[in-house]
Amino acid sequence: MSASVGRQVFEAILARLRRIDGAAPMRNDLRGRIYAQRPSYDALNGELPAAFVFLANETRGEPSGDRVARERTLTIVGVVRRSTDAGLALEDLLADFDRVLETEDKYLSVDAPKRNLLSGEMTITSSEFELPVDASNVEFVALDVRCRWPHIRGNPDK
Repeated sequence: MSASVGRQVFEAILARLRRIDGAAPMRNDLRGRIYAQRPSYDALNGELPAAFVFLANETRGEPSGDRVARERTLTIVGVVRRSTDAGLALEDLLADFDRVLETEDKYLSVDAPKRNLLSGEMTITSSEFELPVDASNVEFVALDVRCRWPHIRGNPDK
């Protein structure tokens, strides 16, 4: 059984973030520090900078025949150590996110079979995410990535 479209969308976003490897034009090296979870106090005490990706929201639209529109919002949180130049570090991290997410392929194309996962361009907006209150040693930037696709009712894979 193939992975659901929602899972494929999540994996495609993670794959794009993994391109932040320190090689030009990237300013950061996030290899091994991209986590598919909400930031927690323990995770924030690890090696930084880091990125956290998690499901923020998922909605279903009104059915139309055998299809229903699904929308998933993923939140991406970039975290750096608090310092005098944390603002610049966050700007660099945000620029790296922009480089890997704002590509020509905003429909998250997959190769097997060649198709777009999304029915419209993914939308990137700022996020209202807040770090845990005990995370006083870090600074963060957060953004939301909204993805929409048609779902065939009764079929968990499509």
